[in-house]
Amino acid sequence: MLDTLVVLGDQQGFEEAVRNVIDWVSFDVNTKPQVFETTIRVLGGLLSGHIFANQTGQPFHLPWYRGELLDLAYDLGNRLLPAFSTPTGLPYARVWTLLLLSSYLILPEDQFTAWDNEGRKPRNMSVPLRAGDKYYQLIPDQALLGRAL
Repeated sequence: MLDTLVVLGDQQGFEEAVRNVIDWVSFDVNTKPQVFETTIRVLGGLLSGHIFANQTGQPFHLPWYRGELLDLAYDLGNRLLPAFSTPTGLPYARVWTLLLLSSYLILPEDQFTAWDNEGRKPRNMSVPLRAGDKYYQLIPDQALLGRAL
């Protein structure tokens, strides 16, 4: 929804929505959401909202914003990442959001760098990489296609 408000050019609605997300959203709930839908809609919305709220010199920049959406995205990402701990690397369709990454996923050190085919870091990985967590620096082919296909 945050990115929709940007597309619509609704600066006031965007700021209000960011404040509401910061004040009211928590992932400490006992639920088992669909990984794909949650990733593209919730996680993607949090990350795009963070980019717009944090980027100076553009109309949706929020001077009071301190990275809270990125913190929520990081929390949600940690809760979703165990869905990828499968024999093939293909994710499970659903994952319990009360489970945390540290209990479920241990990856070898050589899988912590993300590069595209030309040897550059992919643009869509830039926000997770800035978060500074090695778990979000997976090799994209392995994260998307699995290891055993």
